Amino acid sequence: MNTISNLVRKNLKSYKIRNTLVLLTIIFATCLITSIGILSKSINQMMINQIVRQTGSAHGKYKNLNDKQFGIIKNNLKFEKVGEYIKLGNSRIKESEDGYISLIYADKNTAHLMNMDLEKGKLPQKSNEVALEKWVIKELNLKPKIGETIKLKYGKSLNDDSDRKISDEKELTFILTGILKDNINSKQSYNSLGIVSRDLVLRENRNEDIKSTAYVKLKSNKNIEENINMIGRSIALDKKNISVNTDYINILKTDFESLIPFIIVGVIVIFATIIVIYNIFNISIVERVNQLGLLSALGSTKGQLRKIIFKEGIILSVISIPIGIILGHVISFLLIPLLNLDELKGTFSPYIILVSALVSFITVFLALIKPSKIASRISPIESIRYNNVDIKRKRKKGYDKVSIKNIAYLNLWRNKKRTIITILSLTMSGVLFILFSTVLNSMNVDSLTKGYINNDFHLTSDRVHLDDKSDPLNETLINYIKGLEGIKKMETLKYYWVYVKNNKGLIKLSDGSTTDKLNSVLYGYEESALKELRDYLIEGEISIENLKSKNEVLAVARSEGESSYKVGDKVILEITERDEKGTIIKEIKKEVLISGIVNSNVRWIGYSGLGDDFITHQDTFGKITEDERVGRLYIDVNKDKYEEVNNALKSIVDKNDKIKYMSYKEYREEREKELRGVKVISMSLVSIIGLIGMFNLVNTMITSIFTRRKELGMLQAVGLSNTQMRKMLQIEGLYYAAISTILSVPTGIGLGYAFYILFKKSATYATYKFPLIQTILVIIMFTLTQILVTYIIEKNIRKDSIVDRIRYNE
Repeated sequence: MNTISNLVRKNLKSYKIRNTLVLLTIIFATCLITSIGILSKSINQMMINQIVRQTGSAHGKYKNLNDKQFGIIKNNLKFEKVGEYIKLGNSRIKESEDGYISLIYADKNTAHLMNMDLEKGKLPQKSNEVALEKWVIKELNLKPKIGETIKLKYGKSLNDDSDRKISDEKELTFILTGILKDNINSKQSYNSLGIVSRDLVLRENRNEDIKSTAYVKLKSNKNIEENINMIGRSIALDKKNISVNTDYINILKTDFESLIPFIIVGVIVIFATIIVIYNIFNISIVERVNQLGLLSALGSTKGQLRKIIFKEGIILSVISIPIGIILGHVISFLLIPLLNLDELKGTFSPYIILVSALVSFITVFLALIKPSKIASRISPIESIRYNNVDIKRKRKKGYDKVSIKNIAYLNLWRNKKRTIITILSLTMSGVLFILFSTVLNSMNVDSLTKGYINNDFHLTSDRVHLDDKSDPLNETLINYIKGLEGIKKMETLKYYWVYVKNNKGLIKLSDGSTTDKLNSVLYGYEESALKELRDYLIEGEISIENLKSKNEVLAVARSEGESSYKVGDKVILEITERDEKGTIIKEIKKEVLISGIVNSNVRWIGYSGLGDDFITHQDTFGKITEDERVGRLYIDVNKDKYEEVNNALKSIVDKNDKIKYMSYKEYREEREKELRGVKVISMSLVSIIGLIGMFNLVNTMITSIFTRRKELGMLQAVGLSNTQMRKMLQIEGLYYAAISTILSVPTGIGLGYAFYILFKKSATYATYKFPLIQTILVIIMFTLTQILVTYIIEKNIRKDSIVDRIRYNE
C-alpha cells in the first residue's frame, strides 16, 4: 500500500501539466454545479417569500372553534406552531373611502404565520392597546410613533373574514404599542389588519359565544393537506371550517418542471467533465504505458494498477472540490445581485455543499472507470511494443505526393478515439455558446418595455386597484398637464368593472360559492386608440362612428384568438354598487351589441376579470356607466423638454398618493439591468463549460506533440525545417478547429432557433436575431486557442537538440 501511495505521489509531481488541467477541470465543474444549486435554491426561496407575503406561512386554519377544540389543536404534537385569531370588527380607514382595518386579536404565532411581523414595539396586551401597519397610521394623519393616541370607530361583524359590513359603530381610544411592517398587498388593496388584545375582544363580546380561528403549521411538509383535513375531522369540524393554504403548500413541493433548466445545465457540465477527465487520464496512461507494464512485470495485480489511477483522481478531487465549492459561492453571491430582483438573495445551504461535493466526486469516479480498466489490462509484452496507434491489416489508399498538410491530417487520425472525444468536447462548447447567445439576444428590452408602457409616461388613478370613488385624474389636473411646455400628445383612458351573465352556466368561485355572473372590464377609448385596434381586428368591424353614437362594443379575445362572443351577439352589462351597509345605491343594466372582436387590448390596465374585456368609445362609455372619471393618462413629450415634464409629473405624484407614475425610460432601464444580469450569469455558465472543453483541446495538443518528440526529431534529421514543423503542427491544430466549427456552427444555430421558438411561447417580447457575431467569435476562439497552444509547445520542444529528441523515450 505504501509503495502504491509513494508511486501516486511521484506521478502527481511528475505530470504537472496533466494534473493542472485535471485540477482546473474539477474546480470549474464543481464551481458550476455549486452555482447552479445556489441559483436554483435562491429562486425557489424568492418564490416562497413572494407567496408568504401574499398568503402567510401557515399550512392551514381551523375556523369557528370553541375553547375545547382550540385546546386540542394547540396540544396536538403534529403542529410546530399554533396561533389564535379572533375577529373584533371593522373600522374605516377614512370616513369617505372604501378602505377598512379589520381589528383582530392575534397572538405571536398568528402574527408570524400571517406575515404580520413587528417593525417596532410589541403586540397589544391591554384592552386599550393596538398595533397597526405604518402606512395605515400615516393614512390616519398620525405619526408612526410608539405611544401615539389613536381613536378608531369600529362596528361589530361576524367571525367571517369576508364580512365588511359595519353596524352599531363604537369609538374606542387606543395607545399605539406596535408598528407592523407594511404589507404591499394590503396597501394596494387599501385594506389592512390591526391587532388588539384578547382582553378587548373578550370584553366587547362578553354576552356572546366567542369562536376563535387557529392558524397552524405542521412539523413535517409531507402530506400537509391530508393531515390538516384529518385533524380537523377528528375534532368534528365541518369541511367549510377547514382551510388549507394551497399556494404555500404547492410552492413547498419540488416542482420538477421548474428544475428542468438547472438539471439540463448540470447534466451538460457532468458530461463535459467526464469527457475531459476521461480523455486526460486515458492519454496519461498512453504516456505511462511502459511504467504500468513494468509494474505488471514486477507482480502488481490488476486491482493495484486500477487503484493507482483512482488514487490519483481522488487526491486531485480532494484538492479541487473544496476550491470549486468556495469559488461557486463567491461567484454566485457576486452575480445574483446583477439580476436586479429585490427579493432574490443568494442562499447558503449545507445541502448544496454536500450535493455539489458528492456529484463532483461521482463525476470524477465515472470518468476514471474506463482509464483504470485500460491500465489494469496492460501486460509487460504490450508495454514494450506499444506505440499508441491501432494498426489494422487493411489496405488504404496512399497519397501520390507527401506534403505537410497530408502528414498533419494522418497524425490527426492516428488515435481516432482521442480525436473524436476532443472534437465532441469542443463542438459541445461551441453549440452551447451559440445556443445561449441566440436565446439571450432574443430578449428584446424595447419589446419587453412596450408590453407594459408604450408612451413616455403613464399616470394611473389608484382606483384601478380599488374604487374609493375618488377622482385624482380630474379635469383640472388634465388641463394643467396639457398646459405644460413640451407636451406632444396626451390621451385619456376610462374603465369600469361590469358584470355579464355567463353563457356557460354556473361557475364555482374560490370560496366555494357559485354564480352565473362574470366580472369584466369595460374600457372607454379615445378615437386614436380605437384606430390602433384595427391592426388587431379578427372578426367584424371597427366603426368609430357606431362605437361613438350607438351602444356597440368590441370584445377582446382572451387567448389564441378565441372569444366567448360572436359578432352580432347582444350582451347585458350590469353595474351594481352598494354602500357600507349593503344598500344598493347604483344599479345599471345596459344592452350592448358586439360589433367586432380583437385579439389585443392595446390599453390594458393590467387587470382582467373572469369574463372578456370590452372596449368602446368614451362617449358610449359615459352613457353606459354614468361615470366620466379618467383612469389613466398616456403622455408623450418632446425630447428637449423631457426632464422638465418629468419633474413636473413627479411633483404631481408626490403631492397625491392616489396617482401612480410610470416612465418608459425608467422602466426600460430597470428591465435592461435585469436582462444584463441574466446574460452575465448565463454567459458565465457557458464560459466555464467552454473552458472545460478548451482544457480538453490543450491536453490533447500537448500530449499529441510531446509523445511524438522522437518522431519529430527523426523528421527533422532527414530535412524537416523548424518552419515546416511549426506549420505541420499548426495545420493539425487547425483541423481540430475547422472540424469543430463545421459541426458546432450549424448545430448551434439550429438548436438556438428551436429554443428561441420555445422561449417565444412564454416570452412574447422575444425577437429572433441571427447569431452572426457569436458564430464569428466561436471560429476565432477555436482558431486562436490551438494556434497559441501549438506555438508554446513547439517553442518548448525546439529547446532540445534533434539528437535529444531522437533519444527521447517514455
